[in-house]
Amino acid sequence: SLARVSYWPDKIKSDRDRYGHTFNWHYTDWPDTQNDYNAQGNNGNLVTALEQNIEKLKDHATPNAEKAFAIKFIVHLMGDLHQPMHVGNGLDRGGNNCKVIFHGEKTNLHRLWDSGMIDFTKLSYSEFASFVDLKKKRKEIKSIQKGNILSWAKESKLLRLSGVYPDAPIPPTGGNASSSAATPTESVGPRYCNRDLALPDEELPKLSYNYSYKWLPELEKRVMQAGLRLAKVLNDAL
Repeated sequence: SLARVSYWPDKIKSDRDRYGHTFNWHYTDWPDTQNDYNAQGNNGNLVTALEQNIEKLKDHATPNAEKAFAIKFIVHLMGDLHQPMHVGNGLDRGGNNCKVIFHGEKTNLHRLWDSGMIDFTKLSYSEFASFVDLKKKRKEIKSIQKGNILSWAKESKLLRLSGVYPDAPIPPTGGNASSSAATPTESVGPRYCNRDLALPDEELPKLSYNYSYKWLPELEKRVMQAGLRLAKVLNDAL
């Protein structure tokens, strides 16, 4: 099933000998002050990896085994592309450095958007996906499916900039950390996004129903958009 396929690229991350080259496919950096996307020198390869795997799928000369591999990653990476923390600012490892407390449990912003808010609904991922409103009119669907990998990545960047960082109207604006792997040499911005600071719980943002009430609808919308756009990408490629 597509649901099972979607987990596979995360499961193989530990097998660096065979799949280490795919590690940086899961994210990309798009600095806040950079209007145009720059793939050159980008630590993350999400946009390029999606585009290349889609081209492989379209190519009739691609062996079936490689097409199967490409499909698995396209399904997964389309989800990553629509998660705002996977299009990071290049400073806090896609929110992984940003320590928060969600309903009394320590977590970080990346994990909160990847799974925390969904887990709190007590729905499985397949249940959550079916719960999301996919019953759109044909005209609406065509409108949602417009665009390309880069424009959909920009949506995630803009969502990240719209206030998902609690108590911080402006995310970190200095340093050179990758959004997923590198260690920052400088930290500017919220103290809770400085990985070198062991802050006490009372200094971490406390998030609960207000945060979910505001952002869960946006998360549901991104899941819906990812699903409809994935369908178009696969239909066009196959």
